[in-house]
Amino acid sequence: MARSDPQVNLRMPADLKDRLEQASRDAGRSLTSEIVNRLERSFGATQTAEASPNVKDIRTGELISELMDRYPPGLISIRIGRGATDDDEED
Repeated sequence: MARSDPQVNLRMPADLKDRLEQASRDAGRSLTSEIVNRLERSFGATQTAEASPNVKDIRTGELISELMDRYPPGLISIRIGRGATDDDEED
């Protein structure tokens, strides 16, 4: 983000700020970057929901976003496809 980007001051509950700070540390980015990332993803999820009437796809996207939020990068691997092969189950 450039210094020329507008600044926004906001109030939030202390526990939410603590959770955002922890998530930013886990992801290896600044608090501002964490907040911007989450906001951008939330708008992306809304656009996907508007574009696709398939509720199953929307729920899958929300699940993936939740997993990405909860776990540090590199800890989980997500494979998207139709069914798993025997080789995939052994990994």
